[in-house]
Amino acid sequence: MLSWLRCDRQQPCQTCSSRGLSLACSYNHNNPVGLGPHHTSRPSVQDRLVQLEQLVMKVIQKHNISDNNASTPLATNSQRTDTIIGAATTASTSLDNGCLLNGENESQYVSTAHWAAILDGIADLKENTHQPAHGSSSSHPQLLYGCMPTSREAILATLPPRPTVDRGISCYFNRLDLAPYVVHNTQFLREYEKFWLNPNAVSIIWIGLLFSMICLAVLSDEPTNTWTREERNPLIDIYRETIVQCLVIGEYTNQKPYVLETLYHYITIEYSIRKDADKNLWLLMATGVNLAMGMGYHRDASHFPKLSPFVGEMRRRTWATLIQGDILISTQMGMPRLIKDWQCDVAEPRNLNDADFDENTKVLPPSRPETEMTASLNIIARRRVFKAVGAAIDLAAMTVPYPYSEVMRVDRMIQEAKDSIPLSLRMKPLQLSVTDPPQVITHRLLISLMFHKGTIILHHKYLNTDQTDGDDAASAYSRNACVDACLSLLEMQQVFHEEVRPGGLLHVVRWRASSFILHEFLTATMVLCWILHRGVDKLWPAHAPITEDQIKNALQKAHSIWVSLSSTSRDAQRASEILTLVFNNQSNRIPHFSGSQPEPLNLTGGMDLQNANFNMMAQFEEQNFPPVTLESLEQYQMAQNPLWDMNFMGSWESAEQPAPTGLKVTK
Repeated sequence: MLSWLRCDRQQPCQTCSSRGLSLACSYNHNNPVGLGPHHTSRPSVQDRLVQLEQLVMKVIQKHNISDNNASTPLATNSQRTDTIIGAATTASTSLDNGCLLNGENESQYVSTAHWAAILDGIADLKENTHQPAHGSSSSHPQLLYGCMPTSREAILATLPPRPTVDRGISCYFNRLDLAPYVVHNTQFLREYEKFWLNPNAVSIIWIGLLFSMICLAVLSDEPTNTWTREERNPLIDIYRETIVQCLVIGEYTNQKPYVLETLYHYITIEYSIRKDADKNLWLLMATGVNLAMGMGYHRDASHFPKLSPFVGEMRRRTWATLIQGDILISTQMGMPRLIKDWQCDVAEPRNLNDADFDENTKVLPPSRPETEMTASLNIIARRRVFKAVGAAIDLAAMTVPYPYSEVMRVDRMIQEAKDSIPLSLRMKPLQLSVTDPPQVITHRLLISLMFHKGTIILHHKYLNTDQTDGDDAASAYSRNACVDACLSLLEMQQVFHEEVRPGGLLHVVRWRASSFILHEFLTATMVLCWILHRGVDKLWPAHAPITEDQIKNALQKAHSIWVSLSSTSRDAQRASEILTLVFNNQSNRIPHFSGSQPEPLNLTGGMDLQNANFNMMAQFEEQNFPPVTLESLEQYQMAQNPLWDMNFMGSWESAEQPAPTGLKVTK
């Protein structure tokens, strides 16, 4: 039975007032605008949000009171959990809970290690920068939102002539460095020749794999500044849709051959055309992980005698690739990773070239020495890195307190993984790498970047001195490790920014400078902003490893890079605005450096809340800066960063942080 709520034609009406939504009341009095002594302007969206927030807080308070008065057995279970884990460093605080934005249209959560959560610890920065706006849905992945129906014949008609496809396949295998992850060179070439002999005889999923490879080849030729749909090569969007059509026609959820390979390439394409985080990629990755588990990829092939040695080894490579993608996308979205170590027992791939084995191999040859650079050596090295980083992510995602000894256990895992990296993939000065292929240089940078990422995830919460329960040694070690990782990441940001430009050492692999890498640089920027906000003297009362001037200098260099990327990235625009506020709150003026002056900052844009997963719930203890006016921001201009010094990086990460004394850590 329906009950109709009558409106008493007041402003606000009684119905809206009783609900606590008086500002949302939209009864029209039919007054001409501007007439009548009692005419009032329509309330702003901000006013309505404030009132809605007050209403939500009242509901939460009532709910909490109800919970406190009710007795449940959960308290006993919680105590039992604490006993199992051991004595924790500190009780759970808001710092451990992450951030949740529960809006009218969506609900989003990010963990404490996400850069948006770190920013929330600086109250006036989030208040004085532009709020993110929702972006267009035109760029959403069509595998999630649907595509135009088509036929196999129409898909084959979309394929370019063979000479064009040949050039794309050659680019894929020789430049992109993606093939060893999921595609075997020799096997693919055999299938490729069969396809041209009889295109109707191959599966539609394999045709989707072919389109994904030529799409990646087209994408790799794109200039670094053509990231919008209007600017990039239209073939990219045509091929993106064709890949989805092949997957849909082939009923990819039935876990058929080539599904994971095609889906992996499709996800790679989707993140490569984006400069900012996108939650849809996380959903796509979850689809890929679940499909892989449904096909048994999380169990080693040795458990299944019917699998050939060739198939088993390719499954190991594919699973290692999925582990990497899971960690990169999940942490970018501020979420726990999808794959858990206790679910899997897949062995490490062997250090073999594709020519060492094929479908006819009866027994796999032994691994080549790791001094030999093979097609799979990078996969092996990355797997070791991500296994250690994954342990840090799992620990940081725990919802119960854990002892600091667990932090040091994972810290040792990261250091041991670093020591296990083959010499050819360890970081070395760039001027000593000029004879190395750009792909190898990129591998070194990305592996090093992942170690810094794991260090920040593991130790960042101990920047807050309240988290160490008076353990000064532990606090100092974690703070030193975290700030060192952040500074190293900002130095790496300069490398990527300079070397992906035309003429740079990494220009050929410029498509690798994706939103994943920008996310790590953004995290480092926000952590250093937080340190600058809290004060070096407060965090390091004695023997500080760095000065505020050194942090400012690193952030000033990063600022010029973020400004240059602001026109193509919402996250970069956000970072440039935040840094401007930081500088203006540290002093009334910023010293200018020699060099050309950039254009004035564009502060009229916003970051896409839906795609970037930015949250506004308080995370750290809020402290207010003096107010900042728009006029003061418009007066600020930063000089361009001088050419990066190629000598910045020592051999393999240079200095190590000493372990805190008194912790009795054994290896």
